[in-house]
Amino acid sequence: MATPLPDFEAARGGGGGVASSSTTVLTSSVPSSAASTFTEDAEEISPILIFLFFHKAVCSELESLHRLALEFATGHHVDLRLLRERYRFLRSIYKHHCNAEDEVIFSALDIRVKNVAQTYSLEHQGEGTLFDHLFELLNSATEIDESYRRELASSTGALKTSVSQHLAKEQKQVFPLLIEKFKHEEQAYIVWRFLCSIPVNMLAVFLPWLASSISVDESKEMQMCLSKIVPGEKLLQQVIFTWLGGKSDTAASRGVEDSPFQCCLDSSSSMLPCKTSRAQCPCEGSKAGKRKYPELTEYEAPDAPMHPIDEIKIWHKSINKEMKEIADEARKIQLLETNCPICCEFLFTSSEAVRALPCGHYMHSACFQAYTCSHYTCPICGKSLGDMAVYFGMLDALLAAEELPEEYKDRCQDILCNDCERKGTTRFHWLYHKCGTCGSYNTRVIRSETTTVPDCSTSS
Repeated sequence: MATPLPDFEAARGGGGGVASSSTTVLTSSVPSSAASTFTEDAEEISPILIFLFFHKAVCSELESLHRLALEFATGHHVDLRLLRERYRFLRSIYKHHCNAEDEVIFSALDIRVKNVAQTYSLEHQGEGTLFDHLFELLNSATEIDESYRRELASSTGALKTSVSQHLAKEQKQVFPLLIEKFKHEEQAYIVWRFLCSIPVNMLAVFLPWLASSISVDESKEMQMCLSKIVPGEKLLQQVIFTWLGGKSDTAASRGVEDSPFQCCLDSSSSMLPCKTSRAQCPCEGSKAGKRKYPELTEYEAPDAPMHPIDEIKIWHKSINKEMKEIADEARKIQLLETNCPICCEFLFTSSEAVRALPCGHYMHSACFQAYTCSHYTCPICGKSLGDMAVYFGMLDALLAAEELPEEYKDRCQDILCNDCERKGTTRFHWLYHKCGTCGSYNTRVIRSETTTVPDCSTSS
């Protein structure tokens, strides 16, 4: 049985079994065999299913946009302005999805399964670089010739391939781990935290776009999925299901009575698999009127608690995230004004894909792949390129089994750790020196003379 996260039981309550693990393969549509892991029983539907639908929607949109780019490359007329706007919308949604994954999904998974999050976070940064290069092309469409058409088609194809492979790997590796390591209640809480980490204005656009990108049957499954994810507060459910049923802002402003989720009020409809009574149904008794999402600012139900401070906190969090992203982008631009440490090509004007390292430096993705075959530290600052806990654990076992000659057993050396940047003293060894502060072996000797000291495990 998996150990629950500390805050899950308090937030959602205990109970629920562990679903069996299964490998899911990503395709342009979600076949029944691929989704069977998540929907073996309507009562036991996995909340993780909503991520599968998002993957399908993203891949479908990328495929459609790539076809337009291929038509443009073969001489057909394509509205580049419309193509740019569709890519801009997709990038915005996908970027918030990636940020939410890094902030919520992989943080939760890292508690139970180590060495998973770092790889996907680096891939998210690489995909952001591909989007940036594509927008450079779309924004520089002043002189359209054959080479420009080919480069645009090539860039859209590279982006489609990279994102599709990344999402397929998530389905094969991450989704089964989430289902295996977390109970259904825990999965629902993780997905709800994921949705809450997306800015409110983006979530209001994200949900109707997602609903319009999947089939009717899949839409029903997603509604069942959301009914398990969204907390039981009636007004909160009204907002989420109104967003899900809205085709645009104007659709949402009509209120719950005019939305596709009127089925909750109509017992003969089967659109929304609502199992609750009419008094508990999230669509029952809405008084939305002509205002846009009045439930966010005014609570008219006498039995619903009012939390105005929570709403202010949500908007403050959204503003802080946007400001942080702007600052991060400004720092990235500054850091890109340098040469690749491997091939020495100027990164800012390079057409090759660029990868961001955990320490903040950059190099070409191709150079990174070749360099990491034989190195694990940044060539600029010397910090580790990822989570080296497994490798360092192997070195611990190796040194524990190794016996030094008697004349070297009590000798020590002064070292400097490249990861935590602290000095320390460790036992003598001809190659490996462990930092006493962070446990890293990414260190260097700063005083080669050995001294005999009773206890060498010190740092400063």
